[in-house]
Amino acid sequence: MRKISPSERTLLALLARALFARPLPTDLDTADMAAVLDAAERHMVFGVASDALADLPENALPSSVLYRWKNDTVQLLRQNAALLAFQAELTDFLARADIPFAILKGSAVARLYPSPDLRVCGDVDCLLPKESISRVSDFLTEQGFVPEINEGEHHLTYVRDKLEIELHTHAAGIPEGEIGAQLTALLADTVETAVPASICGIDFYKPEPVREALVLLLHMLHHMQDGGLGLRQVLDFALFAKAELHGDTLNRLLPLLHAYGLFTFAATLTDLCVRHLGLDADCAAWRGAVDPALSDALLADFLDSGNFGKGAQAYAGSGIVTKERRQGEGALRAGLRGIAAKCRAEWPICARHGVFLLFFVPFWLIRRPFRKNEVRVHPLRMLRAARRRTKLYDKLALFQTKP
Repeated sequence: MRKISPSERTLLALLARALFARPLPTDLDTADMAAVLDAAERHMVFGVASDALADLPENALPSSVLYRWKNDTVQLLRQNAALLAFQAELTDFLARADIPFAILKGSAVARLYPSPDLRVCGDVDCLLPKESISRVSDFLTEQGFVPEINEGEHHLTYVRDKLEIELHTHAAGIPEGEIGAQLTALLADTVETAVPASICGIDFYKPEPVREALVLLLHMLHHMQDGGLGLRQVLDFALFAKAELHGDTLNRLLPLLHAYGLFTFAATLTDLCVRHLGLDADCAAWRGAVDPALSDALLADFLDSGNFGKGAQAYAGSGIVTKERRQGEGALRAGLRGIAAKCRAEWPICARHGVFLLFFVPFWLIRRPFRKNEVRVHPLRMLRAARRRTKLYDKLALFQTKP
């Protein structure tokens, strides 16, 4: 079992202090705070952790690290202020145009943080009716935003300077098959059932709590299997669990988690938040008995992958194996299918004539470790990391239901 490093343990303690007022350990004055900041930056949680720095022992934070941390946080506050200001412009336009919408994921969950402006928000995720996309796209273009090219099928991205807006017509991470069809049907009315919320004085609509829980879990699984997921989204879920997972919301959600094969993941994730991030156990009694080794393995997966798989080099490319892997499928076979899909997308002749995969798959494998301006993928390391991750995912029984 992979052990949590001293710097990671210190970071988790700072986050638990900032989010849930947990007492800090007494030995933090011996921590390598430069390594702690590196980890916080890798997981995009340096802003949240900064809220606990004042509680560190005296002289625990070297001046050089304090300067870096302050500089990062100031830049974050400026970026978040600009993003929130435009979110207000966007939601005001949507209200005036009588276009229903729901702000999704971190853009909405940030409202639950003790200091919302310290959560790194890279973009605003806005769910819209399909027929309204072109109208909102025109508005963004008029405001100076430029569409990004080659985006995924589930959203369109518009960028202006450092501001990024994503327009969605459905939730990400919905699997294929019968369970996927059921989830699609359930979430189809997310905009129509959205409820009011506010952040830093800005009013908006977000999914009602049961649908918000499913959107958060599906989003996490989407990125977890596509290269990895870091701590930022785990903090989101911890705060959501504290605020929403009780009473009628929990009573309506639990049968759905069991029906869609998401209960083990949600319970293990919640157990992780209790044991390592300071979430009150009373907020998680519903999880029942969870194998501590499984929640520790899930935490290790998050810690290794960093923010959306940008942490450990050993994880580079493992999403090629895990993204579309079928339950119980071997890493090698899943990896070859993933590489074949990459080849079909990059070289259309492979899509038209499958025989060309015999040449382009080996070419992809030989070329990728040496590509410039891209994460370098080493096939053997990719397979080793993917094998570890697929064993974990099989234990989580993702989207698997009992007969």
